[in-house]
Amino acid sequence: MDNINVRKEFGECKLIAFLRTDIYRISSKYDPDFDKRQPLFITWDKKNLKSLICERIKQIKELDFEDEDKLWNSVFNSDNINIPDTFEYMINKTMLRPRDILTFAMYVLDMMNKNNSSKISEDIFQEAEKFYSDYLLNNLRQEYSVGYPDIEDICLSLFLEEENIINGNDLKQKISDFPQLIENYSIEFIIKFCFETGILGIKIEEKIYFAYEGHYYDRLKAMPQLKNNILYAIHPGLYKVLSIKF
Repeated sequence: MDNINVRKEFGECKLIAFLRTDIYRISSKYDPDFDKRQPLFITWDKKNLKSLICERIKQIKELDFEDEDKLWNSVFNSDNINIPDTFEYMINKTMLRPRDILTFAMYVLDMMNKNNSSKISEDIFQEAEKFYSDYLLNNLRQEYSVGYPDIEDICLSLFLEEENIINGNDLKQKISDFPQLIENYSIEFIIKFCFETGILGIKIEEKIYFAYEGHYYDRLKAMPQLKNNILYAIHPGLYKVLSIKF
């Protein structure tokens, strides 16, 4: 498509670019015409992602189930593990992206094949989750390595073997203890960056809010109940790779 006159080649047309929400938010900071843009947001929810993964399972396993719950349970049955709902558990480890749930599911299926098992065991599921957690951190590093090559260092320095819920004041203190981080970025920038990339969520009462669900850091931070202090939650998908305590 290099050097092609679009209008001459295709006539009158409108070009539409599709960007993931988190990528859009970060790139828009460097767009001088950001206020003039009129973006439309396409979001995935749990129901749509379950339909997607069930269609893929049908193809891989050559199964013929109309009911998605029955189809899912025929493969990811939780009878032998201490998890009442494997789909809810797995989807909560994702950033609500198709490739996340597909990757997690494929790791489980691969481990079942390697163990010649038609049922999920606790060992199979835990091992698959370790592979998935490694994938999630590597995926974040690859996505942001150009603009933010320190993303993995940030994760390992700040969150390795930490509790899954972090007091905001404690987090600021921890960041200040790593001069190599604040040499390049401000403390507030690092926290906001971790939120916008999905590494951290903000805990309000019993609910945790993540950027990939459509929430904005500045809007959440301005809420009255967060006036004195903020509680941050490490993304559940990173628990294994960062050895998070919970």
